Amino acid sequence: MSKNFYRIPIEVLNIPNNYSIKYDVSIIESVVLNGNSSLLSGMLGQEITASINLEGLVEGEYDVPVQLRYPAGLNLVAVQPHKVHVTLVGSVSRVMDVQIVTQGLPDITGVLPVISYKPETVLLEGPRTSLEKVARSVVIVNLTGKLSNFEQAMDVQVLDANGLVVNDVTVQPSMISVTVLFRPMKTVTLKLDDDFVLPEGWVLTKVDINHPEVEIMGEQSELNKVAILEIMPEPFTLTEEEKTKLELSKKLKANIILPAGSLISVRDEKAIEVTLYLRKS
Repeated sequence: MSKNFYRIPIEVLNIPNNYSIKYDVSIIESVVLNGNSSLLSGMLGQEITASINLEGLVEGEYDVPVQLRYPAGLNLVAVQPHKVHVTLVGSVSRVMDVQIVTQGLPDITGVLPVISYKPETVLLEGPRTSLEKVARSVVIVNLTGKLSNFEQAMDVQVLDANGLVVNDVTVQPSMISVTVLFRPMKTVTLKLDDDFVLPEGWVLTKVDINHPEVEIMGEQSELNKVAILEIMPEPFTLTEEEKTKLELSKKLKANIILPAGSLISVRDEKAIEVTLYLRKS
């Protein structure tokens, strides 16, 4: 079985310092892989990495071969283009993290968009005065009307502190590969683990949890099985002074216990704290 993949971003490796880099293409237009249908049928383009290596290059023009990485067991049939024409010119450059900005809402409810992208950084090049204006590099992902997961190559925008595009700055690569997966989610209640052991001679009269509810994500079949998650506070011992009291409270950090073997995850890993109100038995 053969399968075509399109518009794979090209990552630039080992970029020489103090050079402005220009090249004729920033994405692989087409990659054809051959192999077992079980490997190819569900494979995404994001599983293919394309790069060029500029190690050791100085000012000048070069035809640099594209290096591809893809899952083992597959064979490369064709790639277009197979090389990139690169021009190195002395300039000012900086590497910047890419930020994702979402707009709009999908036409499906009860889901959370989980966004992954690569590469996660871009190279900015241009006059020093222009680069000094750059506040962030962003990719705008429009979720409006979406009904299912999607994958797309998207433009990187270079913005100043006011959100305006900075001119005279080149971005390499100019597009990155973005994958959006809409994961089902639900809100569940937290409770103290039934196996939590109190100090001998004390009973629990009340429990306060700073975040009594959390949102969890996962497969719908697994979410349907969960309505409550338990939390386990950190171990503690009473001081000699506390032992003399009839009643006391202890504020402790706690961890959420997820079902064993489950792929469920907590949407927002807030710091969970529990306050235990104790009385001598």
